[in-house]
Amino acid sequence: MYIAGRDRKYRPIIVTQVHLMNSMDPQPSNEDLVGMVFVIAEFIGKYMIKPGHVENMISIQDTGG
Repeated sequence: MYIAGRDRKYRPIIVTQVHLMNSMDPQPSNEDLVGMVFVIAEFIGKYMIKPGHVENMISIQDTGG
């Protein structure tokens, strides 16, 4: 999971590579996945979103590689 920057309307783009997580041995635990989402969300909230405004994000799930 990573932040791929912004689109032309300056919305943050979050990319999740599901096929890589499924191929990991051992599989990441649920706590690890939730922690990963919280770290990304905190970073976006602190550095990429303007407080007090309604903003959108784009999420891309890459399931096939």
